[in-house]
Amino acid sequence: MIKPFGQLNSHDVGKSLIYRDHGRAHRVKLTGLEHKSSYIVAFVTTGFVTEKLLTLPPDTTVTVEL
Repeated sequence: MIKPFGQLNSHDVGKSLIYRDHGRAHRVKLTGLEHKSSYIVAFVTTGFVTEKLLTLPPDTTVTVEL
């Protein structure tokens, strides 16, 4: 499912997220979301066990997979 980053919600947590940054595609697992007043913070994990924060412009197109 393709949607803007700003429209991610709790139903997307636990799914794979693919986004483009500087022309490269990145696949991460979405482990949590925190909605702020003007932006969204996504908690993601890559192939490593560490969790990191991801913030993108709300209109950035991302792909959500099962």
